[in-house]
Amino acid sequence: MRATSLHFKDVLLSMNMVSGFEPIIGLEGAGSVRVSNDPIYAPGEDVMIISLNSKSWKDSLMGTSAIVSTSRSMVVRKPQNCSWHEASCTIGVLGTAYYALYKAAALKQGETVLIHSAMGGVGQCAIQIARKLGAKVIASAGTLEKRRNLLRMDGVVEVLNSRDPSSFYDGVMEA
Repeated sequence: MRATSLHFKDVLLSMNMVSGFEPIIGLEGAGSVRVSNDPIYAPGEDVMIISLNSKSWKDSLMGTSAIVSTSRSMVVRKPQNCSWHEASCTIGVLGTAYYALYKAAALKQGETVLIHSAMGGVGQCAIQIARKLGAKVIASAGTLEKRRNLLRMDGVVEVLNSRDPSSFYDGVMEA
């Protein structure tokens, strides 16, 4: 492993604020293949990894271990223009946004999507995916500064205050 990442989920888990999950920190990272039984990934190849199988991560102490073992379905090649730190935290947020918009919602051109917490990692990826699909984006953020930043982004048609329920509802209905 060259780099691992921590997300808000890791903070919540470490503080025992989420139940039903084993508190295993750092479920994604980036590194180089050392040994491979699969012809797709060769030793020395740079990859990004994620795992939803907490047992395999617990056994390898992801986040603190130099060597991690995982299956091919949890590995993708690291883009050359991506730093180790960027690669270690990209696959989870991008995968979440991709699954939500492409697979679960089957978002199409001309449709509208509401993206909460749009300035976070998943939100930023979701905006990019929605733009690529030609969808209109209604975004929310809690602070004025974040809402101002969202207004500058292409494809965002409406920016709402997620902390003001009455204006939020009205804004969604008007958009």
